[in-house]
Amino acid sequence: MPVVVAVVTTLATVGGVVASGGDPIAAIAPTLVVALVYVITRIPLRWSATTLVLLLIAIDIPSDAGGLWSSPFIFVGDLLHDGFSRLAHVPFSGFEAIVALLMILAAWRHATSSDIDGGESVRTASVMRDGILVFLAGCAYAVAMGFMKGHGLALWKIRYLLQVPMFFVFFQTAFRRPEDFRPLAVVVVLAAQIKALMAVWIQLVVAPALTGGRLEYATNHGDSVTFAMAVMILLIPLMVERTKRSVTRALLLLPLPLWGMLLNSRRLVWAMLAMAIGVIFLGTSWRPWKSRIVKTALILSPLIVAYLAVGWRNAEASGIFTPIAKIHTMLDSNVDRSTLWREREDWNIAESIKQNSFLGAGLSGQYVEYIFNDDITSLYADYKAWPHNTVLGMLLLAGVPGFAALWLPFLLTVFLAVRAERRARSGDDRILAMVSLAAIVAVLSMAWGDTGAHFIQYKVAMGLTMALVAKLAVATGAWPSTSASKA
Repeated sequence: MPVVVAVVTTLATVGGVVASGGDPIAAIAPTLVVALVYVITRIPLRWSATTLVLLLIAIDIPSDAGGLWSSPFIFVGDLLHDGFSRLAHVPFSGFEAIVALLMILAAWRHATSSDIDGGESVRTASVMRDGILVFLAGCAYAVAMGFMKGHGLALWKIRYLLQVPMFFVFFQTAFRRPEDFRPLAVVVVLAAQIKALMAVWIQLVVAPALTGGRLEYATNHGDSVTFAMAVMILLIPLMVERTKRSVTRALLLLPLPLWGMLLNSRRLVWAMLAMAIGVIFLGTSWRPWKSRIVKTALILSPLIVAYLAVGWRNAEASGIFTPIAKIHTMLDSNVDRSTLWREREDWNIAESIKQNSFLGAGLSGQYVEYIFNDDITSLYADYKAWPHNTVLGMLLLAGVPGFAALWLPFLLTVFLAVRAERRARSGDDRILAMVSLAAIVAVLSMAWGDTGAHFIQYKVAMGLTMALVAKLAVATGAWPSTSASKA
């Protein structure tokens, strides 16, 4: 086998040099690929999965900036997404191919009783597996309804939906125990730092050269999920078990993502944070940190009221008042044209739901504009087929039966996270459960506010959170399991 690999690598190197006219990168590429494949086959699957998550949420892709700017690693982001499809002439992305190959590797290790991944594997809560089967049935139903109504097959929509359970299956295979997920907290925070630095560079260096000022945004809207999760990952340990280490970590690592959120100027991220904190406060067991927050809020109530009033009255407020001002513009269409556009979109979707039967328009359908709205085809051609509000959009496309099936994994994730938090036997398990709640809030906010599964951050976060709570629920006793299975 080593001889065969050496011969193939040599031939590929010679072919690359000839085809590229002596390009040194083409010469070393086959050797690098062989070395990478060898490393992947020798390390635990969770390491490969962790690296893939970092690449998917930290590296930009060409569509982020429309060719106006890019990072030095944009070619990697392109290959992970549509670039691979164009290059290989296949109807799937690079990350889908990688996940498929890693799942084949996992199956091979299981069949050969390999001990590379080591240790015991905590079972996945059976209710989540059942929920995924129901989700797949709902997807099939929505596709069938589209055919029955003559809309044809919208393969890109099917892929959007199926990538969530794909990530769930992959992550629950790669991460065998709840503690295996902990390095992902570092990955998310690191990705947020990278995207924040990119936002700083774009708004303070690139934008002045292009426009003489700042751009409307710096990175894609999916990064709101990354930013919100990173901030909550740093804040939640302060709630559960405030230590010198957690305080120092927050003080050092929070400023840059918060600055990146300000420069990225995405309103939804502030709503994500507010709702995540609210859900965690109301949905988890009563702990001393909640008493401290209530007492502090009462003492500071005059300042809090003044802060809210100043931010709310000035939609253009900046600095520390930005979160309140941004949330105000989301709720008041009189002060923001984008909010008015979304209200009209919601109205058109609601009217389209009324005009379709209880059974839905079919996944390949789209909503009808019963009232005039601004034409954004040049910015987003599929806005009627995959609306910004994908919650109402799925209710239209999948109907009540399909929507109930597609929504089930979200409900199960919240259910298992809340139960796991209450059954947690350690601070680490409680933190994992609370981070899961924050992640699901961010994901659902993106689904309601801006196209949801259109963004890779949404799909990765949803798949990870489902896999984590399904393992954590069994580990904490929040969901029954007969035994732990050996690797």
